[in-house]
Parts: sequence; C-alpha cells; structure tokens
Amino acid sequence: MGGAFTVAVDWGTSSLRVWLLDSAGAVLSESRSAEGADGLAAGGFEACLTRHIERLGRAARGARIVMCGMVGARNGWREAPYMPIPARLDELPRHAMRVAGAGVDALILPGLVRNHADAPDVMRGEETQLLGFSAVPGFSGLVCLPGTHCKWVRVRDGGVDDFSSAMTGEIFRLLAQHSVLRHVVDPQARIAADDPAFLRAAAAGLARPEALLHTLFSVRAAALVSGLSAGAAAARLSGLLIGTDIGAALREVAPGTAVSLIASGPFVALYEQVFGLAGVRPRVFDADEMVRAGLFRAARLWDEMELCA
Repeated sequence: MGGAFTVAVDWGTSSLRVWLLDSAGAVLSESRSAEGADGLAAGGFEACLTRHIERLGRAARGARIVMCGMVGARNGWREAPYMPIPARLDELPRHAMRVAGAGVDALILPGLVRNHADAPDVMRGEETQLLGFSAVPGFSGLVCLPGTHCKWVRVRDGGVDDFSSAMTGEIFRLLAQHSVLRHVVDPQARIAADDPAFLRAAAAGLARPEALLHTLFSVRAAALVSGLSAGAAAARLSGLLIGTDIGAALREVAPGTAVSLIASGPFVALYEQVFGLAGVRPRVFDADEMVRAGLFRAARLWDEMELCA
C-alpha cells in the first residue's frame, strides 16, 4: 500500500461511510455511522465529517475529500446541481461543488438528471458507482442498480445515454407496512432467492409486468384462501415486484443487450436469480467497491484538472 491519497465519503440519506484510500485506491482505514444527511442540521455536516476524519488516523488530516450522495442534495451540506444526460461520467468532477472550510477541502459530486417533460428522473449517488464501473473497458449496455429506488441505466463507452428509476424497494416497504397487505406480510422476513413462493411470483412478474396492480392483491388473497404464511407472502410480494421491475426494463432494450448488475447484500442473489429466469446472465459488481472506485477516480480526475488549470 502507498501513502494516504484521499478521503472518500459516501453520505446517504440514513448512513455515512468514510474511507481513507491510498494512491492505488486501497482502503487504509474507514469509519461508518448512521449519521445520514437527513438527520443533520444545515450547520452540522462539517463537524460530523471532521469527527470521522479524526477516526481515520493522523494520515487523513489535510487529505483532499471527495463526497457523493445526499450530502449534495438541496437539504444537504451544499447543493451540487444535477448534471444533465447524456453525459460522460469522467466529467462529473468538473461539475462538482467545492466546499472549503477550516481543515476541509472537498468536492461534492453532482447527480444526474433526465430533463424529459413527460418522464423526468434524477439520481444522486449511483452516478459515482457508475464512474467506478466505467473503468470496465468497452462496456455498452444496461446497468441495473437495485435499492430503495432501482436505477436502470443505459451506458455507452463511459457515458450515460439514458436512465430510469423504479420504486421497487420503497413500494415493498410501503405495501408491507402501510397497506392492507400488512396483515399478511412479514416485512422483516429474510427472503431466499430459491424460495418457491419468490420464484413463482418473479416468473409471473416477468411474464406480465403490466398486470402488477392485480397480482399485488393476489398476495392478500393467497393468505386468505390458501393459508399463505407471512414469510411466504413477503417472498411472493418481493418476487412480484422484482420480476415486474426486471421484466419491464428488459422490454425496453433489444434482445441480447449486455447487462451488468451493481449491487450488494441480499439484492445480489435476488436480482441475479430473476435475471436468470429471464434468460439473462449479468456481470455482477459489488456496489461498495464501485462507489469507492468512483470516488477514487474522481479524486484522480480532480488532480488532473488542477494540473491543467
């Protein structure tokens, strides 16, 4: 490992992850907490970040800082305006917001915006994962980034041509906790990718994504009519939503389009399984590794920008 090069910060709505990276992008130390951007007052970001940088050790003091995520939202530390698509990912640092203060010299990377009057869309945080992913040479195709809001991104030669968002994870949580389905679904159930209830529902979602509003009610009906357990009902609900999500997305691209999956945790197995049902074998990339790679690459590009200034 080399010496300290940059402090990389992924500051989401409900969590904060800070890494000290060396000159090759390897992790020297890290600090994590639940101090997400939503829970901080406007003046609390710098003090919070300073505490975490102190935890990284003496080598982190004075290092340049690159940040992504909701820290750059309107209610974050400093708003980093969205960059419109189509866009080259290596241009993200040029559109970043610089924050300078006592002991802080940081870039907040911008999100991306789809300025279509009929279907506007935004992302903030995923663009940095895509910047890390763009180091994969020559990829052109569809990238899936599951989560609370699943992003479907059309990537070509290091740039984003188009993208769309699906509220897959949030809809699961809302239906499981706040709809009539709360009486039959266990929202805390651990769903296995090979669960028969999950697989059958995913196949139904893939086959007829347009039927989602009807198939969702079948979760309640199955509990009433067939005695479906709360855990199996959760698996059925998840399968319907993920199958519908993937089925609708694949209809928008040509058969044989290359697909990559950037994910971590349980999303990897669930989405990879449903892609398999659809006859697609995506290349899988770890989401944590991609965001670190993207922040590291942004720091390198920042250096190059200043050398050329």
